[in-house]
Amino acid sequence: MGRPVDWSPLSDTDPVPGDPVEVAALGRRLAATADEISSAAQRLRTMCTDTFWDSGAGEAFRARSVATAGKLAAAFDRYQAAAAAIGSDPADSAPSTGGRPNYAGALDQAQALSLGALTPAQDAAVTQRITLARLRTEYGPLLLPLALVPGASGHLPPAVVFGPLPAGALGTADMTDIAALVRQYNTAADTITAARSTVARATGIRDAAAANAAALIDSAISSDGLADSAWDRFTNFIDEHAGLLAAVSSIAGWVATVTGTLALVVGWIPVVGQALAAVLGTVALAASVVALLSDVLLKIGGKGSWADLALDTIAVASFGLGRAAVGALKDSAILARATGRIAEFTSRVSEAVSSDVYLRGGEEALDKLLPDMWKTTNEEFDNLEEGAIRTAREHAPGPWPKWGDILHGFHPVSIIQDGFKDIGDLKLSNWKQLGTKATWADAKFFVGDPEIHEALEGVEKLGSLSKLDSVRGFVANVASNHNMWRFVTAPAIATDFANHVLTETGLKDGLLHDVGLGWAAEAAG
Repeated sequence: MGRPVDWSPLSDTDPVPGDPVEVAALGRRLAATADEISSAAQRLRTMCTDTFWDSGAGEAFRARSVATAGKLAAAFDRYQAAAAAIGSDPADSAPSTGGRPNYAGALDQAQALSLGALTPAQDAAVTQRITLARLRTEYGPLLLPLALVPGASGHLPPAVVFGPLPAGALGTADMTDIAALVRQYNTAADTITAARSTVARATGIRDAAAANAAALIDSAISSDGLADSAWDRFTNFIDEHAGLLAAVSSIAGWVATVTGTLALVVGWIPVVGQALAAVLGTVALAASVVALLSDVLLKIGGKGSWADLALDTIAVASFGLGRAAVGALKDSAILARATGRIAEFTSRVSEAVSSDVYLRGGEEALDKLLPDMWKTTNEEFDNLEEGAIRTAREHAPGPWPKWGDILHGFHPVSIIQDGFKDIGDLKLSNWKQLGTKATWADAKFFVGDPEIHEALEGVEKLGSLSKLDSVRGFVANVASNHNMWRFVTAPAIATDFANHVLTETGLKDGLLHDVGLGWAAEAAG
């Protein structure tokens, strides 16, 4: 039989909800499961005892069986504790204790106690409504207004007549009737108060049993060695948020692909191209790192694939190696131009020494001529900065980036600094210049890193000087680092685009299986 729905005036809802019979049935199922676990553990412990199993394989199997039996024994403790905590008989009236919580029996007791208090309380509430209605109807105009308002205790105050009454308005019998009605109302209030105390005692019995049950179960869980570790909680968190991580990985991957590609095609734009390319490249790297971290978490949680991890790693690695190659290329180009500048100036000095200027004026005339010769030569080589030359010499670039250059390529602070050092060029006034024809007069479209393009243009201006022994080594380093940049950048972009296309069309996992890389496909479930 179900519990009543209306619990007024004791409570807005059932103060002791639940079904003791169903709770006890759960306790019996848990006890039966504990018995099955105990039997399974005993069978595992008695396996492999024959001499037939006296071998390396037998010993290994026996050790695994014993270990598994230990885990089952720990699970038995959990189920046994849960069964004892819940109880198996709703009619069990034994009091709840820490060792034997008997929640099902306590719940049944609490429900019976609360139900026993409901009917008297509801009858008392009916009595109060009837009594108060008579007082208001028959004597209300003659009584003080507050005389019919219950106080904090739920009682009506003694009836007090309102001012002087006309002769014969209230007789002795009437006053006796008013007092009797007030007593009747207050007696009903006492009944309701007692019923509420009974309900509070019922909920106390239920709550005490629940606390005992929770403590017993918590004790069993915390001491059996089967509790989830921090790693388990971490992987569970990943599993719960796998959908969000997959969405973040997909969005970040697309952002990295699009911004990384745009960084290679906007560098030729006058005024803002180089800064825009640097910012887009930095965004591409940040998005690649986010995608990589998301896919690492998904793989840890068993939801990701080795293929995605490999492609993310290629994307991040190509950016870092590409930055290293660009740095070595720029340094090599600066050294090539600086060496070519010295060779050009030396040649001009030699010509001046053999000219009429030197023959006529001697060293004094030559000393006056040298500053102008150096200024002219330096201007032809775009006024190379001495600081940049010193830095390039310190890096001592070779045909391939050195480990220090590679580590610098992955350094987060360096990446941010390089990515945003020219962000001032993106100010509104520079964008406005793009609307003038003069800005585009000498612009030439190219695809690639604008810093590489600028360095290569500087090397091309060397002309025949690039064949000098002192210069051509640096020129060769420029070429080899340029090739390395192309080697790590172009395939990475092509692979990234192919990955997105195959993923969006649902063909990637099937293709991996077809080429024998099914293990790298998306993890199931």
